[in-house]
Amino acid sequence: MPCLLSHNPTTSFAHAVFTSIFTAVQRFMRPGLPLWRHRLLVLLLLTVVHCACPVLARADERSPSPVRFLNPEHFLSPERPLSLERPLNTLQPTDDAAPAGWSAPPMFASSQFASSQSASSGSDFSQSDLSRSKPPAAAFSCDVVMPVPPQNLAQWQQVKVQLSPLVTACDHDPQFLSLLGAAQLNTGALDEALKTLERALMLDPQQGGARIDYAQALFLTGQPFAALDLNHELLSADGMPDRLRERLQARRKQWRAALSQWHQQLMISVGRDTNLNSAPDQSVIRLTLPETDLALSLSGDDRPKAGNTLRLFWGLRYEQQKTDGRFYAKASLNSRNTHDTDFSAHQLALEVGRHYDTALGQLDLSLSGQGLQYGGSLLYTGLDGALDWLAPVSGLGCQPGLSGNLLYQRFPGDRGLDGREQRFGPALECQWGRFNTALKVHGILNQGVHSDRIGGDRDGWNAEWQMAYPVASGQLSGSFGWTQLEDRRGYSPLLDDGAPRQIRQYHYAAQYLQPIGPSKALTLSVQRRIQRSNLALFEHQNTQYEVGILWIF
Repeated sequence: MPCLLSHNPTTSFAHAVFTSIFTAVQRFMRPGLPLWRHRLLVLLLLTVVHCACPVLARADERSPSPVRFLNPEHFLSPERPLSLERPLNTLQPTDDAAPAGWSAPPMFASSQFASSQSASSGSDFSQSDLSRSKPPAAAFSCDVVMPVPPQNLAQWQQVKVQLSPLVTACDHDPQFLSLLGAAQLNTGALDEALKTLERALMLDPQQGGARIDYAQALFLTGQPFAALDLNHELLSADGMPDRLRERLQARRKQWRAALSQWHQQLMISVGRDTNLNSAPDQSVIRLTLPETDLALSLSGDDRPKAGNTLRLFWGLRYEQQKTDGRFYAKASLNSRNTHDTDFSAHQLALEVGRHYDTALGQLDLSLSGQGLQYGGSLLYTGLDGALDWLAPVSGLGCQPGLSGNLLYQRFPGDRGLDGREQRFGPALECQWGRFNTALKVHGILNQGVHSDRIGGDRDGWNAEWQMAYPVASGQLSGSFGWTQLEDRRGYSPLLDDGAPRQIRQYHYAAQYLQPIGPSKALTLSVQRRIQRSNLALFEHQNTQYEVGILWIF
């Protein structure tokens, strides 16, 4: 019978009840009694035992066993300084002036806080019944059986292995769950730790150690503001030892600093470009004159120039976490240098943006500006406002959405080419395991700022696909782009009798980054661009190869 198996024979109340029952049975079960009387007494005995079981179970539950320790030789216990890279469940309050509730031999925060009052109540920490949430006692005990605090990953893994077989039987015990959650947290099982610690706190909100570990798990899983709120509640509680309070304050300072971060990148690469000046593929261009056609031969700088390149890239990014997303600002300088300065190009870009996490998905708003200098002269400046929205992740691991841009394009050397461009269309981002991919398709309308712009307004389509996948110890990324545009008016009467210009652009790119140090990586990249048109003057292509080193600060 399960109830009898859970009985503790050392309980005086239970001992008295069962002694009385069996004495009565021995008195009335004499030889020679009729069979019906034997059956009646057996039925009476079963009824009494059935009614007594809940009482016995509650009596046994009110008598928890003390915490036992394994052989200390099974674990190392060196004195180690606080490291916020591991959860604070290994903190040991050792203040001599600590309250009585803190005077027991320290093991780990999960057991130290097990009997504490809720921090939000403002009460002092004190001992209380650790087993109030337990059902009737089982055939074995779920009492915490741990030595001095584990100090490294191997020891925490051993703790996890010891506790895992008891999860099903002890999922009612908040102290057991608090320790299991600490072991999961220290071994990197963050999602499991969140669930385990949540259940421990549902069963007993007074588990102070579980609250410390739960705050750490929240921060490590990308919920810094919830972690800071819980850490603030812990610091607001009375009766906490000063040494532990200082360490929680240090953790809060580190977390707040992590909400605002600066990042820098510096890349130096060498390579070769097969067409530095984007010159036409054909060496002869046919011109259409009123009376006859004329073949125009191209030479000199009007022909593709191949050459070696030295690229310098510098990037700076500032990011600040917000309760509903993040704010960022970034700047970059991309400089391509060649042996002939007429083909050198330098690009400066600035951008600020805001990311929102909402119930309807993710929203990104950004404003950027850029300038391009080519051959020593300012060729182009632009201003771009972008909006991107992605719905919540679907069951297929994808997020559908929408994307749009408003651009202003300015050409200082020829203001007649200035334009305003609008782009809008669907977007899709997917993550399947370690493979990430994104796709955007835009309809394009480009209108001239001046009515006499050559070719007039133009419209068309654009598609961009990107992917990234870890390969070996590095990462392989790639992209493909396609653009099609058509002028609404003829480009020039000298080219194909004034036909409207049609352009199709394709580009392919692949890059591999191989880490060669804590903040350094080797980069290998190749790019291919092809432009096709009904007007031979606008047909060109180039291939670019680069190898370099990237530093991240």
